[in-house]
Amino acid sequence: MDCFEDAELAIETHINNRGPSEPVHPASKDGSPNSAATAPIPHMARLLRADDGKFIFIGDSSNLSLLQNIRKLVEIAVGPCRFTSDPKRYIMVETVPTEHQSYEQRFPRVPADKPEMDETRRLVDHFLWATHGILDVLMEHEQHEQLLHWQGVVEKDFNNPLSAKYFLILAIGAQVGLQERDTIAESYFNTGRCLTAIHHNDCPSLAAVHCHLLIVWYLLGAGRRNAAYTSFGIAVQAAFAIGLHLREVSDLFKLEECTSREHGWRSIRVLDLFLASSLGRPALTSESRRAGDDHHSAALDICNILENVLKQVYTRRAVSSETVADISSQIRKYVSRLAEGITTDGIPALEFLEERNQLNVGLVYIRDGFHINVMLLTRPFLLEAATACVKADQASNNYTTSGQTVSDPNQVLVLACVDSAIQIVEPLRLVCNREPFPKRLPLVVNSVFLAAMVLGLAFFANLDRTIPLDRHLDDALTILRFMGIQDVQAQRNLGIVEYLIEACRKYVDKRDWERTKSRNTMVGGLFGTQQFSPMADKESEALQAMSAQPTTEQTSQLLPPSSTLSSAATNDTMPDQNSRPGQLHIDNLTYAEPPPIDPPSFDGIPRVNFLAEPDISDDMEVYYGTEALLSPQTLIFDVLGDDLPLFTPTTMSL
Repeated sequence: MDCFEDAELAIETHINNRGPSEPVHPASKDGSPNSAATAPIPHMARLLRADDGKFIFIGDSSNLSLLQNIRKLVEIAVGPCRFTSDPKRYIMVETVPTEHQSYEQRFPRVPADKPEMDETRRLVDHFLWATHGILDVLMEHEQHEQLLHWQGVVEKDFNNPLSAKYFLILAIGAQVGLQERDTIAESYFNTGRCLTAIHHNDCPSLAAVHCHLLIVWYLLGAGRRNAAYTSFGIAVQAAFAIGLHLREVSDLFKLEECTSREHGWRSIRVLDLFLASSLGRPALTSESRRAGDDHHSAALDICNILENVLKQVYTRRAVSSETVADISSQIRKYVSRLAEGITTDGIPALEFLEERNQLNVGLVYIRDGFHINVMLLTRPFLLEAATACVKADQASNNYTTSGQTVSDPNQVLVLACVDSAIQIVEPLRLVCNREPFPKRLPLVVNSVFLAAMVLGLAFFANLDRTIPLDRHLDDALTILRFMGIQDVQAQRNLGIVEYLIEACRKYVDKRDWERTKSRNTMVGGLFGTQQFSPMADKESEALQAMSAQPTTEQTSQLLPPSSTLSSAATNDTMPDQNSRPGQLHIDNLTYAEPPPIDPPSFDGIPRVNFLAEPDISDDMEVYYGTEALLSPQTLIFDVLGDDLPLFTPTTMSL
């Protein structure tokens, strides 16, 4: 264990030794404390180590926070495994620039060479394809006039302010293109970032906002999330400085300029809420536009709902039925206006773009954004259900009642979380192997990874009995494997999901084995049990050889009369996978009297149903009634309890 992990565990020990904080009493409508909704918030350190050794904060809504909670749950249910003992579990894995580039490499004195005209058009098309409806920083007149004019001018100096924006566009186009051009993309990016620092850092402008947003998108695609988050702060401050957050200010400009400003604000909101939700950090912006404004955007509506989820659920670290009802009504209103919203965003309501037969990536962003809202809202209920199920099994050591996950009013919320994960994975499974497909889509990779963790968590709520979770989880694995060919972040997520699938299978095997043992105990109490001692290896090999050439004497040999066969050493553990079923060695068998049992009544209907299977038909019964969904209740975060911190504390001195 290195010094950084020692320090991290020491910090965690110090924080947890402080004990829980004072309970938070949400105020009622009249301003008085509401004791019925008391939600104590325990202190927990949520720090991961970056590649350079520095500590990085992650919040409750982040994927990595959910991952740590699932690891704790798996450790309880399954025990140590590759998923819980991942050597990188305390590290926020990110991509480091190649060989720690020198100053001259990152800030070149001479700009990169401009590509040829055909190559420029191709890279711009790739950029527009991957960012359609989300990062609208290139207006139509720029595509056909300014950009092509800039490309045709033979100049290699820093004097043109437009060069920063256009080099960054070319960098993203090369990054997401169909061919391997990472070196060229990095060269364009370094040139564009250098020109941005020269021309757009001193005076805020719309061009400065665009350049910093392009830097953020490129860094996300390169797997450098913390660098992207830092650069995004500059873009937000520049936007505030020019009044981009106020629609009435944008209305003062001409139509073309007003539209460009509105698109810039939409791009800021999308990236802000993506970074806030995926990293668990506070959102840097808030919406001042009224929800009923004309020409509303579907992307902005999704961001507004996500902002409410983060504020009302993850900032308070508790979710109540009233909160669920309020946000669900907002989601329903959004769905009713979806067609109008995507029209405003310029996104066709088609899976594929007709003119080029390309995947409509903009529609994928909108669809995934909707399901991410639902998952983040209902995820605490799924985690609570899985934790309650695992704890009940551990307490009783009896898996016969597994499957009764949550109370009836919460079942629809648990199912909604799992269904949203399936709705993210299923459409992408059908198109990910279809050419062409962008190489790097950081928002899509984040959505698939979140969906995969939700599907894995659902196993521990025993939902695999009624939902084919294994198939959908394999689909998520296939998508990440396909996208991980070029995407480093997808490669890391792929390894985590592979370990998660192993843990899920171990849990299912353990659960089913315990259920089989319990069922056999009930049957054995009535009819007795045949128990055999393990055979020696040589005897087993000899018996296998004899089985290959059976004799009349062997085939005519009969078992002893119906009685209980026992062994001096009874093995209650799971049988060896290498053993051959059906092998008996008569010399190893001893006879024992069956234990006394109370015989069942056969007069009419039996009093005891010894062989009754546990009734799981009602496990997934959904209560769609509004009264059941809105019954007063409050679900507090940290369902694993104060005694199970995020990271394992240890007593030590610094």
